[in-house]
Amino acid sequence: IYLAGLSNGGTGVSRAIPELAAHLAGVIYLSPVLEYELASSSPYAEAAANLPILIVTGENDRRIPVDIIRSCTDVMETNNLNVTLHVVPGEDHFVFFSQPDAIWSALENWLTVAPDY
Repeated sequence: IYLAGLSNGGTGVSRAIPELAAHLAGVIYLSPVLEYELASSSPYAEAAANLPILIVTGENDRRIPVDIIRSCTDVMETNNLNVTLHVVPGEDHFVFFSQPDAIWSALENWLTVAPDY
């Protein structure tokens, strides 16, 4: 099972990881709302330690700026999490709808290399 969240669903995914991680093969965030404090917390990092994580966002997302996503990705990497960030050039928060082929391609590429836990 891969748990995925779109936009504010990213918050739900992050909050579910400490409870559900043992049942998941991986986590996918799409144009996500990410909470830096949660992403840097020990319970999140410990639970997500064995999960591949994919984050896909638009380069020009004004709702959730890519700088915020990068800072959360950096803290995840600092905590030794297996996180992949895919930024779609020139796209905004609605990249999932405006560039579905790019999203599906990123998912397909990531899923073919995601380790099987």
